Amino acid sequence: MKRIIAAAMATLTLCSCSLSDGETEMSSEIPEETTTFVFTGVPEMPALDFSGGASHTTAAENTAPEETSAADEENSSGEETPAEGTAAGELFCLDVPYYSQDEYPTGCELVCASMLLAYYGFDISPSELIEQGYVGTGSVTEDFMNPGTYYGDDPNKVFIGDPNDIYNFSYGCYSGAIFSGLRKYLERKYYDAANLSGISLKDLCMEYIDRGEPVLIWASTNMEPTHTEDNNKWIITDTGEEFSWISNEHCLVLVGYDDENYCFHDPQTGANVLYPKAVSEQRYRELGRQAITVHPW
Repeated sequence: MKRIIAAAMATLTLCSCSLSDGETEMSSEIPEETTTFVFTGVPEMPALDFSGGASHTTAAENTAPEETSAADEENSSGEETPAEGTAAGELFCLDVPYYSQDEYPTGCELVCASMLLAYYGFDISPSELIEQGYVGTGSVTEDFMNPGTYYGDDPNKVFIGDPNDIYNFSYGCYSGAIFSGLRKYLERKYYDAANLSGISLKDLCMEYIDRGEPVLIWASTNMEPTHTEDNNKWIITDTGEEFSWISNEHCLVLVGYDDENYCFHDPQTGANVLYPKAVSEQRYRELGRQAITVHPW
């Protein structure tokens, strides 16, 4: 039943746009001159305004990320079969509402969750996900008896810091915290969150994007290389486990693809941003292949 409903939504909400001859592989928006086909009959998505942080503008130009090595491209070869009704060279994308994280400098995960929910008609802002108790918060503090030693909460369970703050040990969260929050929010709403972690971007496109289901994924800012730093490590208070936060961590909404790129709603950069497949798969792997979607019952 889930697949039937989702497939029906896909038929109604997917759009296909041809790329122009002069389009570069890292174009960050769908060219204005191309024709976009949007099927009618779909209820209009709510126009949400998150204190000036939400917009439906297209992305600005991006700088292409560095080339990946042959080893980095392992498991990322091969191309998706274009969805029915599309042709090679066309951009296949879902019509997902876009919101910027301008008002939430460290809240990309919450902004992406709001985009995903808005796609299904739910109206809740990133800050409300925390304020209404769907996503818990935690912190990191220094042990003043042992300078340089830090204790904090588990980012797989709670959002670390304040999404409105870029200082004071504000980091973000991983998929576990967002997955739990979505399940709480969707309780008794005829939808449920699904943890898709471990599935490649290629397979996410074939199994979910082609069926009309956008997917939250964890990668890096502008698909730049990730790294860890000594001052971004702490001991998880509940378990005593040492944890290392991955610098450049970023959450995006996977909304489509073409022959060479994956298409994302990047809350930091813009809507329909194209990143090359190989580098996208690489950064996605570096963040542990974390992915979440929402299913109708």
